[in-house]
Amino acid sequence: MKTLANRLLTCAATICLIVGTGRSARAQGAENTRLTSESGTRDVGGEPTNGGSQGTEAGSRKNPGVKLSDEAVLHAGVSTSVGYDSNVFYNDINKVESPVLEVTPVFDIGNGDRVGSRSPEIHYDLRAALVYREFLSDDPNAKAQRAFNPSAAASLETNAQTSVGFALSDAFVRQQEAPYLPSVDTITRDSNLASARLRFSPGGGRLSTSLQYSNSLQLFENEQLKYGNVMGHEGVLTINYKWLPKTAVFIQVAQGLITYLNEDLAVQNNRHKSYPFKGLLGLRGLVSAKVALNAAVGYTAANYQDVAGPSGASHLAGAVDLNYAATAVTALGLGYKHEFQNSPIIGDYYNTDAAYVSLRQTIVSRVVVGMNVRYEFRKYSGVMLNKSLVDRQDNLVSAGAVVDYFVQPWLFAGASYGLSLNRVDQSAGAPADYTKHLVFFRLGVGY
Repeated sequence: MKTLANRLLTCAATICLIVGTGRSARAQGAENTRLTSESGTRDVGGEPTNGGSQGTEAGSRKNPGVKLSDEAVLHAGVSTSVGYDSNVFYNDINKVESPVLEVTPVFDIGNGDRVGSRSPEIHYDLRAALVYREFLSDDPNAKAQRAFNPSAAASLETNAQTSVGFALSDAFVRQQEAPYLPSVDTITRDSNLASARLRFSPGGGRLSTSLQYSNSLQLFENEQLKYGNVMGHEGVLTINYKWLPKTAVFIQVAQGLITYLNEDLAVQNNRHKSYPFKGLLGLRGLVSAKVALNAAVGYTAANYQDVAGPSGASHLAGAVDLNYAATAVTALGLGYKHEFQNSPIIGDYYNTDAAYVSLRQTIVSRVVVGMNVRYEFRKYSGVMLNKSLVDRQDNLVSAGAVVDYFVQPWLFAGASYGLSLNRVDQSAGAPADYTKHLVFFRLGVGY
């Protein structure tokens, strides 16, 4: 029983780090609504995020929930966090600091497989959350950054053991973030990703094939940023071969179409339609009882209308994500990625190299600790500066630490620290260097 509890708490720590830590990384939630071909190797590994304020699902996802029917179970939770933001506007020249209050309710309804139960033939899940943020400052610009950030996701899929299956999903995120200069304006972005997938696993399931269509939508509510409103369409073919019982070799090919919704504004701001392509050969699964490896290498490209697309080393896509479960309560992860990504606001696209490491530890069955560090180098292409197109190089560092203490299985208290740092060689007319520290203390319940 204690081993099971330790595993549940370790899982809770993962949720603390991944689900609720997005505010430290600017506009991070929108990354999860990118297309496969548009973002290179995004789906190969599960890289960590830096520590922020929320750990709301940690208490709810490990509890049995409320049974609504023979299959449906409701999980719900809420957390309240108070903390300090050292740089509200991501600006080291005009730095504004402020205390912060965040309240986050979450709920989840689904019929997923639970301990001791039979996996349903068709699995569904519906979840939603709201992050309410208030800056407790006398500065009117800081107070104006009050944010309501809802998110919602729904999925419907057949049991993975069937020879023919399907999956439908949709995810929506609304983000309100402070601009780079002190102002009463708030950057508001709505992102949505919908997909439909058909899977074929003939015979014993050693060989499987899937076809997927995805549609992505990103809308800025700010008038001055509506030139970046973009829609993407994509088709993906994936072939998996189970080399070992828990290890598969895969080939994946994706073709996308990225279009800007406001054509006149897009032309005025040097935005261009593109056709991203990606082809990967990879390996994913367990390589030993304690080591899981996700790795892929391949070719990626994009044809940009009227301008040059990625060239040279930009055509290489590669990623490796290694996870080592030293014990049932200790897990170490590290990884590296090289790819290019489409950029609707800054330039046309950017090349990126990123390395990251994370650690999760459960102590005496009640304390969950998580830490991570990430460095990313970005090189933007096609940035307009003084009526000329230039490249811009960003050096981003993020780090985080989270500690949660489970007073009861449904009640937890915790603290977290997050660092976000960026150093830029070309700011394209606006200050872009910043160092941001976030410290939060939180109390949450979940069932």
